[in-house]
Amino acid sequence: MPKIILLHLKQMVDGIQFGHKLLSVLLCQVLTKLKMPLKLNSVEKVKKELYDLRRPIPKRNRLRVQTFGNFEAYVDGMPIAFKYSKTKELLAYLIDRKGALCTIGELQAVIFEDDSGHESYMKSLRRDLLETLEAVGCGNAIAQQRGKLGIVPDNLDCDYYDWCDGKRMGIVWQGEYMVQYSWSEYTAGVLERMSRK
Repeated sequence: MPKIILLHLKQMVDGIQFGHKLLSVLLCQVLTKLKMPLKLNSVEKVKKELYDLRRPIPKRNRLRVQTFGNFEAYVDGMPIAFKYSKTKELLAYLIDRKGALCTIGELQAVIFEDDSGHESYMKSLRRDLLETLEAVGCGNAIAQQRGKLGIVPDNLDCDYYDWCDGKRMGIVWQGEYMVQYSWSEYTAGVLERMSRK
């Protein structure tokens, strides 16, 4: 039924350019003045869709990451359970790098604090990260190249990313950033300086 309405409206305004808001208002007026028998709930559904067109709902990703305070990763509001605790730290470091690809050597040096001899454990952590995110439908959050891993910032929601982008509504900086990881202190210092501006 909405296709008929839109087709009818297109015929009415063919050749005339309307602003987005004016077009939305006109669509609402057409809906309310229809003489065609429509079920009340279908009219209400179309009105809701038109309202959403005027005020688009921002895209929300299933994967949400909290970095202020303690680090935690959620899918649909539930914390992600990794097989190894260091896998969570691996994800945290990738988040901290904001999409930059990191070599496996760099990741190993950071996670194991320059302690060598953890190559096979690092492979297990990488596999755990990829398999767990794939299992919960968020495998697109990780970028891979030979010997490198990174995060795809557009495929997750993150308080740190939003805050840095100036989307600070509802996000309060209280001086804590991934407090359970010592390597996060540098970024915490940068965020502290940014908060004073």
